[in-house]
Amino acid sequence: TLPPAEFNFVCADALHPPFMAQQFDWVVTPWLIDVIDADLKRVLDTVRFLLKPEGHWITHGSVGFSGKHPQNQVTAAELAEISNANGFRVESSANAWLPYMQSPASRAHRRELTYSQVSRCIEPLTSLPNKHQHLPDWIVDGNTPVPLTPAMQTQITTVRVHGFIMSLIDGKRTLKDMAQVLEAQRLMPAAEAAQAIRGFLTTMYEEAQRNEGTAQPSR
Repeated sequence: TLPPAEFNFVCADALHPPFMAQQFDWVVTPWLIDVIDADLKRVLDTVRFLLKPEGHWITHGSVGFSGKHPQNQVTAAELAEISNANGFRVESSANAWLPYMQSPASRAHRRELTYSQVSRCIEPLTSLPNKHQHLPDWIVDGNTPVPLTPAMQTQITTVRVHGFIMSLIDGKRTLKDMAQVLEAQRLMPAAEAAQAIRGFLTTMYEEAQRNEGTAQPSR
């Protein structure tokens, strides 16, 4: 069945929609919150930009996944709370177990706990923040000192350890040999070092395998 004549498909980036502000009475985002790899506030800002005053946003699907950044993952309760704090008023919500990946050609299927939420836009936006406005000033303008936060310190230490591990790969040392070197350098105990090295080498190996699999054969 063909869609009605007034129905049009548009292929575009969900966070950079090719529409002017306040063009829609309804915005529906099925199975998006769980997979889009962006801060939730940025998603809400985009929906608010698209909606007319008092327009409605309906979101449906799972809220159990987070893409590459776990900090973007929220629970159903957190989604409602963040929505109310960022220009919306949640009018109704519900959880329901629904069949998932169910096909008449298969005897197997899953059940997933889905979350549906209907929200009214009480503070629409007239301009859409570009992606850089969601980044801190020390990244955008380059004139502010980069903060040495605890998270940054942890990341720095991790990168240094990984760099040191890579410097130990000479085609002769075993994983246990490398762990002993890390212990001798007082970076971490041998047992802990072996586990860290094993995890790092596993990641390197799997990445190398993926690259080999996608490499184009030479002619």
